[in-house]
Amino acid sequence: MTDNLANVIDFFLQEIKIKVKPEDKIYHDLGLFGLDADCVLMDFERKFNINLENVDFSEYILDEMGLVYFYYKFFKPDKLVKKPLTVRHLAEVVDKGYWFYPSNNNNRKTE
Repeated sequence: MTDNLANVIDFFLQEIKIKVKPEDKIYHDLGLFGLDADCVLMDFERKFNINLENVDFSEYILDEMGLVYFYYKFFKPDKLVKKPLTVRHLAEVVDKGYWFYPSNNNNRKTE
């Protein structure tokens, strides 16, 4: 385990009080969405000095749900499906020092 991976795992333990594994997905496994996810990602950005300003996290994490969730569940269920964003990927972002998209979009870089 790299130092940055251990630091990111520790970050999540401090932020959400859950021990996470590298393969845990931010939305799917940890259940982070909406304002909670925004706050955690802003804290991540500050702690690790990574610029996430131009990243569209709506591909990975749902916005606040409420009644909107039920609308999407019944009328647009495909909008509820999100790409996985793992703890390991966030550690790799820290390793590189800038955001890059997971999987087959690794050449897209946001600084």
